[in-house]
Amino acid sequence: FRDGGREPLNEEIEAQAVLSIAHGADGICWFIFQSLKWKEPEFSISRGYGNIENPPDSIFMIGLLNINDTTERHINLYGQDKWNFMATFNSKLLHWKSTLDKIKWLKGYSTYVDWSDFEYIKDIKSIYRNSSSPYAFDTSNLDNPNNKFWEAGFFEPDPNILSNSNDKSKYFIMVNRRTVPETTPGVGHLRQLKIQFNSSQLAGLETGKLLILIRIK
Repeated sequence: FRDGGREPLNEEIEAQAVLSIAHGADGICWFIFQSLKWKEPEFSISRGYGNIENPPDSIFMIGLLNINDTTERHINLYGQDKWNFMATFNSKLLHWKSTLDKIKWLKGYSTYVDWSDFEYIKDIKSIYRNSSSPYAFDTSNLDNPNNKFWEAGFFEPDPNILSNSNDKSKYFIMVNRRTVPETTPGVGHLRQLKIQFNSSQLAGLETGKLLILIRIK
């Protein structure tokens, strides 16, 4: 693949979608469903792939079906089960939908760019696993404060929905931007997140609720 145009890992697809929600996306549409392979030398050459004397063999668009077929594509280029992963992830998004439909996005933050006291979160600890058995999340294994790589999205009950008129609930989502899977136990980007809240910013919460959505792998 040239210029980074490779198939994304399952973890990268998940991160893209949840990052979009954290930063205010109203909907998600997957591209692409089918997989295609075709020859179009002139188009490819115009995009910098090959030349007249040595044209590229084929162009690929890789999705959820097998190439030029209608069967489910279970194995991606990295040996991951793409079809079942996407089916499970879509079920998760649909489970979130009933809540997301009732709330309004407020702000999104990148912890490695503009971290401060975000709303009612005072601080976070991003903890990685030991690389040796039992692969525990040791609290001494802290990501550097400048390399936590978490994204935070904050929401509130939508005031245009009548049932929310007296709702004091607070909603936020935390997203781990790291996406390397654990193909070897303890080696990868799985993280444990600990959150310190600013209690002074949570006044009145006893009559509402705090809902947290977290992507940690």
